[in-house]
Amino acid sequence: VPLQRVALSPRVGLVELDPDVAEGLDAALGALRELGVELVDVPPPAVDLDIGLTFLDLVCAEMLVYHRRFDDRRELYRPSIRGFLEHAERAALTAEQYVAGQERRRNDTAAWLDWFGDNRVDALLEPTVPIVARPRGHGYDEAFTDVAEISLTHYWNWTGFPVVTLPSGTGRRSGLPTSVSLIGPGGSDWDLLAAGKAMQAELGALAPRP
Repeated sequence: VPLQRVALSPRVGLVELDPDVAEGLDAALGALRELGVELVDVPPPAVDLDIGLTFLDLVCAEMLVYHRRFDDRRELYRPSIRGFLEHAERAALTAEQYVAGQERRRNDTAAWLDWFGDNRVDALLEPTVPIVARPRGHGYDEAFTDVAEISLTHYWNWTGFPVVTLPSGTGRRSGLPTSVSLIGPGGSDWDLLAAGKAMQAELGALAPRP
């Protein structure tokens, strides 16, 4: 396994994990141990682990710029996309606010890069989604109804780091699959893929439950 030292993501404590998801995370940690990976516990970098609305405001502002060309057809949009665009219009970020947000993102990314190097951590492990799949409904018809689904993943979109996601098991309670993510610094894509493949072999294939 190309990863020698892996840390549990400090962001795990910010969300409530479904019991099945928590068990899947434990299984993934066990798989790493079986593969000879050292699990380390080091303090996180001195950055906010919760970026709040800053990420959302920047993404929606960029969406609004692109979609302005279709303002005369906005009634044809699915409600969730309209909701994101309307959020951007209400937020009305100034140029100064937008640049400040991007500067914060660059600083956070740099701090994490230094953290990986200074602590000799090859990757972080965290659940991909803190909940199991919801009952089938209308999907993302309304904006901001997927907060739980992106509560962990959006942070690594913020830093731009590579992430490999793999199944971690089938929940004993829900009968639904759970998953984990390996997050590494920029340029670690192939190491993460190799580690994910080895972990998947150790965890085994998903088995459906009645």
